[in-house]
Amino acid sequence: MSKIYLLTHPLLTAFIIFNLCNDDGIFEPGGDTTIVLCDTVNVDYGKTLHNFNEQIWITFDTLYEDSRCEVDVICCWAGNARLGFTFRYQNQTARLSLNSYSRFSNDTTVYKYLISLIDVLPYRHSDSTYTAKDYIARIVVDRE
Repeated sequence: MSKIYLLTHPLLTAFIIFNLCNDDGIFEPGGDTTIVLCDTVNVDYGKTLHNFNEQIWITFDTLYEDSRCEVDVICCWAGNARLGFTFRYQNQTARLSLNSYSRFSNDTTVYKYLISLIDVLPYRHSDSTYTAKDYIARIVVDRE
């Protein structure tokens, strides 16, 4: 019995560590990287979410613009944040551009999946500066 334990324990440890590493091989404990269809999920800038059963991956990889009105300023219009994503289905890849302003394209269908941008965080303040790494996209992925 102890021989089996010694053989499986290192394999189990390696499996756990492998699954807690990001695409760069950096250990990242915690954090949810799974896409559940029809659920709103957060994806940090530069991160990838996946659904292995559906064979889909989505990466929030571009912040094209953020002209949204700061929360502590009075503006004529709400503004817009335009984000870029890479969507992979099986071995196919597509580039997506989604907007926070509802009169622009804030959803799209690709490879039979509807991807919708629900919100963009953080809500900007006039006395703060932000880089792309500060952003989080709230999205929903569903089958069409």
